[in-house]
Amino acid sequence: MYSKRTVSAKLIEEMLNIYGIDVNGYVYGVNDEEKGVVCITDLNAGNREGLDNEVKTRKKLFIINETTPRGIIDAREKIERQGFSLENRDYTSMKWYTHSDEWLLSNLRWYKDSLVGKTTLYCQSKLGWKQYGNDGIKILVLGDSTSSETLHTENWISKLYTKLYEEKIEVVIYNAANICDDIVSNILRLLRDGYSLRPQIVISMGGINNTFYKECLNQFNEEKLIWGMKEGEFYSGMYRVESLYSFWDRNMRILRHIAEFYGACFFGFLHPMNITMEHMNVREKSLYESERHIIGAKSFSEFANDESGYINLMRLFEHKEGMYLDMCHYTDKAQNIIAEKVYDIIVHKIRKLKSECTI
Repeated sequence: MYSKRTVSAKLIEEMLNIYGIDVNGYVYGVNDEEKGVVCITDLNAGNREGLDNEVKTRKKLFIINETTPRGIIDAREKIERQGFSLENRDYTSMKWYTHSDEWLLSNLRWYKDSLVGKTTLYCQSKLGWKQYGNDGIKILVLGDSTSSETLHTENWISKLYTKLYEEKIEVVIYNAANICDDIVSNILRLLRDGYSLRPQIVISMGGINNTFYKECLNQFNEEKLIWGMKEGEFYSGMYRVESLYSFWDRNMRILRHIAEFYGACFFGFLHPMNITMEHMNVREKSLYESERHIIGAKSFSEFANDESGYINLMRLFEHKEGMYLDMCHYTDKAQNIIAEKVYDIIVHKIRKLKSECTI
């Protein structure tokens, strides 16, 4: 347990004991010999007197028992400094330990948005995207939380920008991926902001948030606006029977047309998800299966292909270890792979656009 011996730590220990799970020791940022708490920095330095002998060599799982954002951030930093990682599932917490420092410290603000319900704003601006770079080919990224700036792991957009920068390929990337966004959000954001941004390349990366039915008749509605309408009756448009995959695929093609209308080259990606992966073991089922998403995900699994005008990455991480933090969010290792995939697909177009600009 990464904690002092507090009342809440004792309660967590008692809950774990119900399932036959023991807490073998306590670590924290400082020593407290009187209460048997070992300093985290001593774990790999041979001074482990506060831990059971067996714990000294065995794989460890830290439970962070911190209640404040700063406490979670500090604990995470100290644990990772000792060589442990989120990617290897070396630690967990009762709080939002997978979120980025900026999100935990409220430097990213989730504002009401009159068109799409909610938008992440950045402290350095009042714009709903994070900007990478200042000059070059303009790239707009649309997507959900898996591509957003809200997670602890460095996202694929940041990694893509670094790779292009190191190769001296000048780009400006606007990351407009937002928590809970789906294909409808992508369309609305591009319709509104595409004219002002005038990107030369538009990338859409998503799928997971269109694997469940929204609580309205017509699925072409913004989920984050529906949240505020559940108390009373509201009109959502005409109803028509359509699979969730068909809805996503049809609107992905509409998104392409909007991007091209604004003069941009479009790259649509169905991102990786393991919800319908076959032959799952117990651990995989507990991690990936979600009752809310599984029916829609099955239609994606059945009909998604590589010939529908988008790049299909759905099965990219099936039965691969160390790729997911939870049901759908990716580890640093997985983000690296996605960045490489996107780079390989778009780099030729970027170079072509740059050469056209210099003529």
